[in-house]
Amino acid sequence: MAKSNKTKEQMISEMDELRHMIGDFQSQDSSYKKLNDQLQAEITERKKLQEALRDEVKQRQDEVMALLKGARAIQGFKTFQESARHIFDCCKTLIGATAGYVALLSSDGAENEVLFLDAGGRACTVDPDLPMPIRGLRSESYHFGKTVYDNDFHNSEWMKFMPGGHVKLDNVMFAPLKIEEKTVGLIGIANKPGGFTENDVRLATAFGEFAAASFVSSRSFDELEVEVKARTIELSRINTSLEKEIADHKKAEETIQAERQRFFALLEGLPAYVYLQASDHSIRFANRYYRKQFGDTEGMPCYKSLWGRDKPCEVCPTFKVFDTGEPQVWEWTQTPDGRCYEVYDYPFTDIDGTKLVLEMGTDITKRKQAEADREKLLKTLADKNKELQSVVYIASHDLKSPLVTIAGFSNELNNSCKDIADILKSLDLSDEAMEQILPLMNEDIPESLKFISASVEKMKILLDGLLRISRIGTVDINIESLDMNHIVNDVCQALGFQFKEKDVEVVIEDLPECLGDGKMIDQLFSNLVGNALKYLDSDKEGKIHISGTVDGPQSIYCVEDNGIGIASEHQLRVFELFHRLKPDNSVEGEGLGLTIVTRILERNHGSIHLESKESQGSKFFVSLPNEEEYVA
Repeated sequence: MAKSNKTKEQMISEMDELRHMIGDFQSQDSSYKKLNDQLQAEITERKKLQEALRDEVKQRQDEVMALLKGARAIQGFKTFQESARHIFDCCKTLIGATAGYVALLSSDGAENEVLFLDAGGRACTVDPDLPMPIRGLRSESYHFGKTVYDNDFHNSEWMKFMPGGHVKLDNVMFAPLKIEEKTVGLIGIANKPGGFTENDVRLATAFGEFAAASFVSSRSFDELEVEVKARTIELSRINTSLEKEIADHKKAEETIQAERQRFFALLEGLPAYVYLQASDHSIRFANRYYRKQFGDTEGMPCYKSLWGRDKPCEVCPTFKVFDTGEPQVWEWTQTPDGRCYEVYDYPFTDIDGTKLVLEMGTDITKRKQAEADREKLLKTLADKNKELQSVVYIASHDLKSPLVTIAGFSNELNNSCKDIADILKSLDLSDEAMEQILPLMNEDIPESLKFISASVEKMKILLDGLLRISRIGTVDINIESLDMNHIVNDVCQALGFQFKEKDVEVVIEDLPECLGDGKMIDQLFSNLVGNALKYLDSDKEGKIHISGTVDGPQSIYCVEDNGIGIASEHQLRVFELFHRLKPDNSVEGEGLGLTIVTRILERNHGSIHLESKESQGSKFFVSLPNEEEYVA
């Protein structure tokens, strides 16, 4: 009994231990309860977070779907009006606003031009035609290019800009439509229950970008549509033009073919040979004259048909046209038919584009014979002229000796007559004899001697004139550029005394240069001015006018006077040898002046003609070359 029972101390110890264990258990149970409460609270919080996350995910899904729907509107509508309305509805619905509009900036940048307005069921009595200037809160969005909002709009500073009858606005948000950093319009939304948030700013900004992109796209589509319409009209015009061009081309081809036939018909009947030659030497066409002279050679090589050769000629003037593309003119003197031809070769393009040479040859056999005869005649004439000049020179020179003899013996006779008269006076002759002898000695014989002397002097003058003319034809000349102002002034200075004596007014204009022999041209103008001086009208003040002009390669000079003039029947004869306008010797001269002028002009490649009216003066026009190629 004593063995199984515990001692009191043991039992007390076990009871303390049990209490301690119960205390520990109670302490642990309190911790477990606290932990359980914490777990319950965390589970509740996590459930709330899961619900909030689900709500946020759903909202983000709604946002993404709304943004995708808005993005599709960029290319989904033909007009900006339609796409803008769709984007606006997506924006308004997603953000939760109940009213709003889309507007574009006016062209002058001063007003909002509203595309459409959604009043959200609230009353609006504003005149729709009333201008909507850029001011208030929307001006902030335009100015800064950012989305702006005011959740207490009714009590804001912006209310002062609102017109009477406007929809009541609790809150307002404006999102800009930006193109290349420039705001071109706005999306305006209003009256969101609970007000707008920064997330709404992000969403509205995105929808603004969609609307801007749609505006660019619609504008590009409009431009493309306009371009397509313009291109369609242009293509239609081009098609019409092409049809007309084809018709015109066909008509032109028919016309060309008809003209070609007419052309060849014309060539066929020409009184000259004509043929077309290709670069392979074949003859593509030959007219009737050619066939008559050289045979029917069409299609054959020219060297074969004309000369019977097996290869082309070594030198062919015709083929120079193929090389140079320039026309050729030459004389064909060694020909199969024995005739002479002047040949003209021209580049010719057939209607199919083939390069040909058109050759035309005119028969110049008679002309060449005439030229040969003329050359022979000119040579004969030159020889005769040279012989005549020699005869004139010799005759003029040799005739002077007899004249000197005649003049000398005339003087001797005259002196002898005086001696005889003195002798007769010393002789004691009857009065009757003296009456018969003295008239002979004092009158008849001296008068006859006087006539002999005058004739001898005239003959001497004429012979001197012939010698001068003869020398003009034989003397060497020196063609050079002449200062005509200097030459004519020298001539007039030499005649200055006579001008002063006769009170003659002389006018000399500026004269162009010419080419000629200086000494001869000086003599020419001395004769012309001297003639003008001789034949002035004594009843009026004398005037001589000398002028000059240039006419291409010729310098034309005019010596004009207001003298007695020349009757029409004398105007050609005044240039003849020894012809005098007044043969009664009232005007000195031997009638050689104008003849010498014509001979000088012949040697200097010049010419002269006369214009004159009786009693109205005369004009002598002298033409002399001023270019070297005209004095060769």
